[in-house]
Parts: sequence; structure tokens; C-alpha cells
Amino acid sequence: MDILDKLSDFMMEEHPRAAARTLVDYPDDEVSRLIENLSAGTASVLLQHMPQQRALDCLSLLDARGAGAIIDAMSPDVASRILIGADGSTESTLLKQVRPAHVRAIATRARLREDTIGAFMESTPSLTGESTISDARDYVTQTGYPYVYVVDDDGRLIGVVNPSARWQQPTRKLSGLMTSNVECLNHQTPIATVRNHPVWSRFDLVPVVDAQKVFVGVLRHKVIRKHGVRESDKTGIDTAIATLLDLSRLYWSASTHMMLGPRPSGSDASTGGTHDE
Repeated sequence: MDILDKLSDFMMEEHPRAAARTLVDYPDDEVSRLIENLSAGTASVLLQHMPQQRALDCLSLLDARGAGAIIDAMSPDVASRILIGADGSTESTLLKQVRPAHVRAIATRARLREDTIGAFMESTPSLTGESTISDARDYVTQTGYPYVYVVDDDGRLIGVVNPSARWQQPTRKLSGLMTSNVECLNHQTPIATVRNHPVWSRFDLVPVVDAQKVFVGVLRHKVIRKHGVRESDKTGIDTAIATLLDLSRLYWSASTHMMLGPRPSGSDASTGGTHDE
């Protein structure tokens, strides 16, 4: 690799937004060839900073394997935003080589409304019952989450493991350690209904599932609190503006009466006529 290639790779990895702006005048096929030669992670970040349609067009020029690897490296949020403009055939082709669990997460994100839990949850990796304590240790180290979420072969949440449990046997399977009765939230539940949910008295992080109990992410209590503060601030501002408008109308009405004086009464008042003496 020569110095120019090294510089290009550094630019793509460290300054993807600027790199995306630099590529704006190049045709899609040239950009696609460039993306094809990048690592999936770097390509996914670069596409994230492109306009939605441009990113979709560039992805569509790749083969299914290359596009799948890049989409796999994207968060479900980013992938659903890029794929939102794709027709059914294009979307099917692009997702053909993407992990099934990731496809479900992308589809879930695409269906979410802004006022639901799903719009605020974090997409989170999971382990299976066949995973070991050693795998769980790596999971906790990499994600920083206080719990390890366990799913079956269809991605349905079947248990949770508390890392504070005994970890002395690195090869022991999580199926023998997990708690099966997991308290979770549905991704389509409105935010307002969970703001004061009793679950927050015991947990700061709660798993989120879809209607089929497929694990799709986690919701943090602090995110809900911040959303509540923003909504309160917004409501306070709206109320203040409404009050100011009411006051201004009162002021204008009073000022108008002062300038025009009292209106005459009687049948001729409306026509402006006078009585002859």
C-alpha cells in the first residue's frame, strides 16, 4: 500500500463526514467501487454520512454479499433510514446476505413511531443458551451492559444472566445460569405509559421485545427521564407563549378601545346617522 492509499484510508476512517462531502460530485459507480475496497465498518460509516438516496444507490450497485456485510456493520437505525426509499425487490436483494436477527431489527425500526419505546431503545447484541460464561465475560466487557440477554434460535428472549452470578466455570453454559422469567417491554408501547412504570424501581435497563417476543434492544431509564424533561420544557415554553399571546390580545383590545373611544348606542349608531333637533 502506497502513501496515497494510506492517506485515503485514514481520511475515510477518521473523517467520514468530510470524505462523504468530497465524494459528492463523483458518479455512483465510482463511489461503489471505492466502497467495495473499504472494510465493511468503514464503508458503513461513510454511507451513514451520505444523503439517503445516494447511499441507497451506491449500495444497490454492490453484489449481495458486499452489501450484506456493510449493512451488517450498520446500526438498525442507520440501515432502516437508508433502506426506507428502496422498493421491495431492491430491499430483498440488499438484505439477502444480512443476519436474520439484524434484518428483524431493521424492519422493526422502520415500523416505529416517534412516541414509542422502540424509537428510544438501543440495539443490543445477544447470546444464546449455548454460549458460555467466558462468552458472557467478553459480552459485558464489550457492551458495558449490566446484564447478558439470552435468546433462542429464532431470536426470542428466553433469559437474562446477571454478571454478579458465579463465574468460576468459564465453559459453563448460560442456559444453566439464566433467569427465565424476564420482565420486558414491548417496542410499540407509548413512551408516556412507561415513564412512571414500576419496573424502574428495580432496574435501570430493561429488555425490549416485539409482538413475537423477539429481542430487539434495551431501554435505559435515564433516556426516559431525559425525554420527560424535554417534554416538560417544551410544554412550559408552549404555555408561556400561549399566555403571552393572550396578554397581547388583551392589550391590543384595550388599546383599540382607548383610541376609538366608547361606541355610541342606539339604532342610528350602526349607520353613523344623527338625530335632528
